[in-house]
Amino acid sequence: MPNYPRAVVALAIAVSALLTGCVTHDPPPQASKPVPADVDTWQKISTKSWQVPVYEKREKALQMLQGKDWRRINANQYYDLTTGPQPTSLKIDLLVSQQLYLVKGRGYGAAGGKIRFQPKTRELSVFLAAYNGEMLIPGMRWDVKDIPVIVALPSAPTKVHQSAEIGGDGISRFMDHD
Repeated sequence: MPNYPRAVVALAIAVSALLTGCVTHDPPPQASKPVPADVDTWQKISTKSWQVPVYEKREKALQMLQGKDWRRINANQYYDLTTGPQPTSLKIDLLVSQQLYLVKGRGYGAAGGKIRFQPKTRELSVFLAAYNGEMLIPGMRWDVKDIPVIVALPSAPTKVHQSAEIGGDGISRFMDHD
């Protein structure tokens, strides 16, 4: 038997394992629920008018929803979910005609996204995008989870549509940029 360097042998074993199916890529589970076909014609909510709570307080935010898709919150609740001690000012651009709502999104993470509102029906579409670093690591599993989002709206939503996407460098094309 020829005397090959260890690296060549290790590479041959790894390639053989992949080709024989010993290690498989697990595609991300579906996070999206069907959304109305005309959602792209709805009113765009500026990225300055919505925010995801700080990571440490996301579970608390979901508990505040009590299994519902949305609830109105006040400025103190907003500060509690988005900042540490001694908040200085509201980060969301809140118009006099708007209120803050905590809504349930769904996805793999929240690097960005886009939110749309239909004023006639008061339906809200929450689309969250996550960056996976161009990683297709065999056996890696992406978790789909509920992700709270705080949004300034002119009126309470009647329904919240949740959708999500995960991807590499091209994921930014799915996000709004103000």
